[in-house]
Amino acid sequence: MISFQSHRVKRAWGLLGRIFVVGAVLFWLFFDTFRHHVPLTSDGHTIRFSHFGTYQDYAVWSELITAFETFHPTLRVKQEYVVGWYGLYNRKLRQQFLAQTEPDVALVQASSFLGLADQFSPLGNASDSEPTQLEFAAMDPTALAMYRVGEVQMAMPVTGGNLLIYYNKRCFDKASRKLGSPIPYPADDWTLADFESTARQLTLDFDNDGTIDQFGFWQPRWLYYLPFIWSFGAEVMDQHNERWLLSGPEAEDAFAFYQRMRVGPDRYAPHPHEISQIIQDVGFLTGRVAMCVNGPWFLPFLEETSLRSDSGVAHIPIGSAGRFTRITWDGMAISKRQGPEARQTAIKFLRFAGSEQGQRILTRTARALPARTSVQTWFQERRRGEPAARFSEAIAYSRPEPMTPRFRQIDRAVHRHLAPLLREDSPISPAQFLEALAQDSAVRPLVKGAQAADNWWHDDRIRDDSVSVSVTDTLLNGHSPTGK
Repeated sequence: MISFQSHRVKRAWGLLGRIFVVGAVLFWLFFDTFRHHVPLTSDGHTIRFSHFGTYQDYAVWSELITAFETFHPTLRVKQEYVVGWYGLYNRKLRQQFLAQTEPDVALVQASSFLGLADQFSPLGNASDSEPTQLEFAAMDPTALAMYRVGEVQMAMPVTGGNLLIYYNKRCFDKASRKLGSPIPYPADDWTLADFESTARQLTLDFDNDGTIDQFGFWQPRWLYYLPFIWSFGAEVMDQHNERWLLSGPEAEDAFAFYQRMRVGPDRYAPHPHEISQIIQDVGFLTGRVAMCVNGPWFLPFLEETSLRSDSGVAHIPIGSAGRFTRITWDGMAISKRQGPEARQTAIKFLRFAGSEQGQRILTRTARALPARTSVQTWFQERRRGEPAARFSEAIAYSRPEPMTPRFRQIDRAVHRHLAPLLREDSPISPAQFLEALAQDSAVRPLVKGAQAADNWWHDDRIRDDSVSVSVTDTLLNGHSPTGK
């Protein structure tokens, strides 16, 4: 009898187990479909917030959400996290908008924001004295401009990052011993000529076997090379991001400099086959390359390695046009499909993220720079004497990359035409590269009517809110520019 009952219990548990497995599989297969037909809605007191990044990013945003809920005990934020960099997250966000299951608040990046701008709700007009509860006047003006469409603020910038040069002190010291004379670490006022000379001295064959063992510099992709392009006095696009300006003597000089990094007897950057299966960060950490371009997001990781005290951060070298670097800002945007109560909760969340307390939480690890100007001062004072302070100092000469709905096509075109410029055998000239790029179908529509670079960024008349995102009015009428 006991054996029979035990058998029945086992059968029951087995049946329940199979039901659970089948239910889990069905949930996995059809939950997105269910959410499409019965989308998640906010009760006004609970909103969904999505972001991307590493586990460190997840932990920082979790801390911010906890602080927000403590400040607003009746409100809740559901954290939705996509592991990895922005590309995967951006694809998921676009899919969610198509299925109308997007979060109430989303973290966005300026470089691809135009493709999604019409999916978000305007935060206010720049001409309004108090357009919302958000403190626009307290934020970095360049950061705000990157999320402005016409006069309408479409997202609130929260954190950012610019590009500087990391250097491995061990590589410097090792090269100094090989050469028998010290190679100085980069000075604050070093020039492009100083940079090139230093990188060449750091490029060495230590065992004299004919193979370079240490390279002076990791050649950056073109977006990370923008600081050099601008420092030569060349421009990529005009201030309205409507005309292509990458031509003329300054642009040729900039790409001749870029070519010399990898091509010729005095080269100091590796070809891909020389360091196969090694990415920039690994090359820098292992001492295969002595210098590289990177942002503040590399600092927390670097501090956990043996190079913590054996590395430094240098400002961008000064060129003929001065010193510039690229900066980008992450922002927070609110979905346009919200009720009044949910929108008010979302506004309060954005306001908290942009507050003194919120900005200090988001930037405490030095992984990003604060968008609030008063906290930029706090950040710099707190990190004085540390590599992170360099990034805060560099905000003064930072500027955004070109913002255009055609950005993805332009990016691919530049990479495609750089290949023959960097060939080991019979490379094309910088002038030929620029001409071929200007004739590319992704760029040609922007070249029409373009004149030589007019150094518009150096004109103080436009160093205000007029440096803004340029996009056609179709964005405001609900039409995405991505197909243009």
